[in-house]
Amino acid sequence: TKRSFGHFDVNRVFAGLCRHSFTIVFLDMVRSGEHSKYMLAFLYHFMTACREDRKRLGLLDDPPGSLAVGYDIACGMVDKIARSPLSETAGNERLQMLIGLLHGYAHNRLCQLSFLLLYINGAGIEDLKVCERYFLHSNALAPVTRYMSKFRHRQAISNYAYHRDNLETYHNLSRFLYSNYKQVLTIIGRSKDTARVLKAVGLLDPNNAISWLDEERKYLESRQKIPEEDALKLVYYLSLVKLAECQDSLARAQRTFRLELGLAGVSEVGQDGDGLFLTERQMANAQEMEAKLLLDVQSFEERLELRRDQRWVNGSEEWKQAAELVSTAKYRKALDWLEGLIVARIFELSKMNLAGTGYKMRQHIGDAMKKRSKAILLALDNYNEAATALKPPRKLLGWDDVLNYTYLSEFDFLRDTQMDILQKPWAKPAVREAMSELFKLMRAGEELDRLHVEIKRLVTNMKEEEEYIR
Repeated sequence: TKRSFGHFDVNRVFAGLCRHSFTIVFLDMVRSGEHSKYMLAFLYHFMTACREDRKRLGLLDDPPGSLAVGYDIACGMVDKIARSPLSETAGNERLQMLIGLLHGYAHNRLCQLSFLLLYINGAGIEDLKVCERYFLHSNALAPVTRYMSKFRHRQAISNYAYHRDNLETYHNLSRFLYSNYKQVLTIIGRSKDTARVLKAVGLLDPNNAISWLDEERKYLESRQKIPEEDALKLVYYLSLVKLAECQDSLARAQRTFRLELGLAGVSEVGQDGDGLFLTERQMANAQEMEAKLLLDVQSFEERLELRRDQRWVNGSEEWKQAAELVSTAKYRKALDWLEGLIVARIFELSKMNLAGTGYKMRQHIGDAMKKRSKAILLALDNYNEAATALKPPRKLLGWDDVLNYTYLSEFDFLRDTQMDILQKPWAKPAVREAMSELFKLMRAGEELDRLHVEIKRLVTNMKEEEEYIR
């Protein structure tokens, strides 16, 4: 139909640019919206071109460094790339997905530790917001190309990209390098103040900051699952509970079947036949389920090294301990989930309140925090439900108790978790700010090394161009 074909109308473009704002590729986007296929197509185009360029120049097959690509939802693209036909190419090109600063602080803390530029070696001081600045100028093309044919539409965009690359971006390249150099020198100029702050918080070795990041990542990952030592006993107990419920259901079905079979024997032929058939089917289903659950129970008993006569039964000491373990595990899981959300929220708010954070970034982080508050509210309900089921019940938390706190030290319930996060050095606000300054200083040093290479290349190109013109 006309409406369905309308979803394939081209109404926007997907752009890929280098950090200097030179155009790499433009892709037509259809009305269905932005999907991962555009990013995968861009990566295929660019990684293939990089490999062919090395072959043309006679260089080694392995790239000299990692290929860093910034994308607003880079964290979600990693799994998609791994499942796509590009996985091998991405591994050969040492692809490193990154998140720009504007969107990065709106992602959860675990995502930031893996993809935010501040924590990636070699990322420099770029913010990866080149496309936003490019579209700010190219939006004037929209009313011009809206009613063009497909050929003229692409021709206008290509001509604009050619004009901007050769007459604007290239001419502003020295200004770009100069502004980056000034920014780097400003950050390095604060190195003495940074050193005093690091000394004040006890962070004398930069390697400690890197190890603390790894420890924080492992901590946040551990909040998302039940400890392994308790998981096997918990699953075994739940399987026994299901088996007992299934056996009770089977016994009821058998009693009902025998009763209906006796009634059918003294009644007229064909009467109550449907009810008898339904009861027989329920009994057969219960028997099949019992056999399946029994196999599961036996497999868990082998892993727990329990004999047949050591099976836990209702009322035994092991059964009571397992029931208490289940209640505690639910409480721990709810507590860990709530703790992870709150810790991530406080760490993100600490960035939101730092001096130098722009208004747009603050607004972007605030919008993300409002959306994530729904997850905190759901986690809070699960926590209160699990806390009530314990004997004795644990302290209940209210919505205001969670949202009005600013520092981790204000959360008494964090001391009840499996790891006392309050004792960790990386959980203290002063240490976190000092670590941010340290990583900025490290990224500034990487940017300075890169600028020394790019400045020489630009000057050399300018001299060769002048000689060529003469």
